[in-house]
Amino acid sequence: VKPMFISLGHRISLETSIHYVLECSKGYRLPEPTRQADKLSKNNAYREPEDVQQDALWQ
Repeated sequence: VKPMFISLGHRISLETSIHYVLECSKGYRLPEPTRQADKLSKNNAYREPEDVQQDALWQ
């Protein structure tokens, strides 16, 4: 298992940062918003430009 680096930011504590990362990472190393964006980009990667649709992350 690879460790994950989580740092606190402006006006957010380390505990709160960890909470948000764990809430967004249900069962996967990448946070869910990143996973969904990656999935959408791969779906459009091999389409012809006129066939590419602007999909929403969540519907």
